[in-house]
Amino acid sequence: MAAGGRPLAGILLVCALSLGLSLFHTRSLPLIDRDEGRYAEAAREMLSAGDWLVPRLFGVAYLEKPPLFYWLTAAACRTFGVDELGARLVSAVSGAAAVLAAGLFARRTLGDRAGVIASLVLATSGLHLVLARVAITDALFSALLGGALMAYFIAEAEHRSFLPFWLLAAAATLTKGPVAAVLCGLTILGHLAVLGDWRTLRSGRFWLGLPLYLALAGSWLALLEARFPGFLYFYVYKEHLLRAAGDEHRQAFYWYVPWVLAGFLPWTPMLAAAAPAIAERLRQATPAGVAVRFAVVWAATVLLFFSVPRGKLVPYILPMFPALAIVLGDALARWTSGQARLGSMPRAFGSVGAVLLVAPAALPLAVHFAPIPVPIPYVVAVAGALLAAGAAVLAVRRRGDERAPVAVAAVVALLQCGAAILAPSIARRLTTHPVVEILRARLTAADGFVHYSGYFPNVPFYLGRVPYFMFGNRELDFGVSLEGNGPWLVDTMRQLEERLERRRTFFVLRTRERDLQALARLPGHVEVLHRGRTSSLVEYRP
Repeated sequence: MAAGGRPLAGILLVCALSLGLSLFHTRSLPLIDRDEGRYAEAAREMLSAGDWLVPRLFGVAYLEKPPLFYWLTAAACRTFGVDELGARLVSAVSGAAAVLAAGLFARRTLGDRAGVIASLVLATSGLHLVLARVAITDALFSALLGGALMAYFIAEAEHRSFLPFWLLAAAATLTKGPVAAVLCGLTILGHLAVLGDWRTLRSGRFWLGLPLYLALAGSWLALLEARFPGFLYFYVYKEHLLRAAGDEHRQAFYWYVPWVLAGFLPWTPMLAAAAPAIAERLRQATPAGVAVRFAVVWAATVLLFFSVPRGKLVPYILPMFPALAIVLGDALARWTSGQARLGSMPRAFGSVGAVLLVAPAALPLAVHFAPIPVPIPYVVAVAGALLAAGAAVLAVRRRGDERAPVAVAAVVALLQCGAAILAPSIARRLTTHPVVEILRARLTAADGFVHYSGYFPNVPFYLGRVPYFMFGNRELDFGVSLEGNGPWLVDTMRQLEERLERRRTFFVLRTRERDLQALARLPGHVEVLHRGRTSSLVEYRP
């Protein structure tokens, strides 16, 4: 492991690995309907219209999130093309940046070996891997929030400027809104309470960057309020407070606990086995002990903060994963160097190896229920890789072997590459990709293009063209209340007929019998070109 000789090179290598895993085969995997589509299409419309102040979706102001993710994604699309790479590049770079930041922070506060292992743990933890591959805001937010908190700790511990903290906190606020400021504030207050030292808050050096934060984070809000009076009420009260208290995505208080355990795999058994070393470090009145306590407060703050509201989504907890990686990186570094005796750690690594050895037995069942035919050579290759990986992990699980974390990370990287190769074939059947392919071949500039039912913003992203949108969507209600329906939203078939002027028209719709029957009753020729699991395509000639 690079932890001995060139730790910085090791961290940079892991960062490059993270970026490579996030971008591997990304252009082969269609955007996920709705989730990736809404962010990618809003960025494309921003780039197309040249309006960098107001994000839009289907031509309507889309103000549920601040603009930083759209700005960066639009810039990526301008540079690399309006495709999957352009849409996902921000998340991939953010994931790699979080890995780099966690590694450098752990190296600076806990030692060279801890830095390499912390970066390795974060780069190969399950939830981080997944969210660094998809075009949604969470990877960017996690990187910026984590960067802000780490910058705060370094500034406090080493008596440096707090300006990097305020700058990164402002960027996090421009990604997800006031929740960034709340999480930073709660984490810092919790840390100072545990430390028993409140001098930082009484220091003018700390507050010196507040005007910079307000100028950067508040400027967009002020401009939007000036353009759309009442925006701040919607944004702060409805979009944040009411959503937190509402019934949308309602789950129990403890709902995140199993998701944290699952999302941190394959490192969850090692985190449990490291509990004695973590507890020992938490009791130490050393700089390293303070750093680990800070990371624990950070992780606990994120978990508790998002557990209190009734509305919950899995990606919300991603910002706690860099902190978990730092804590585990420190424990594994001390175990592999002989500084900590962890009798259950070999068994934790052994459990991962055992699962890998047993996993091939489940492959026939997975192939049987797979939505696509899986070639037998691929199954044999996967089974062989799992057996070899399991044997490798078991071989290095003995006490203090520094190759054990590397072996687990290598296994995750190989499995991720295999999944990335197989996923496009499955995704094409479960997304609107077949609809997009047909429209690319048939749709001309003279044809009408209508989004009749459902919500598939990835279709206009791929086609580079905003469709008429029948009936709209709840997400667009606030934008409609500000500016009306705009040029593309229509409420009735009569309005649609007036705009189409008897042109050949393609209807994208949810695969639902009543919608298909409604279109079949139109006067003229109606042909169903595609009927998939979630979406269908109908051609209509008046």
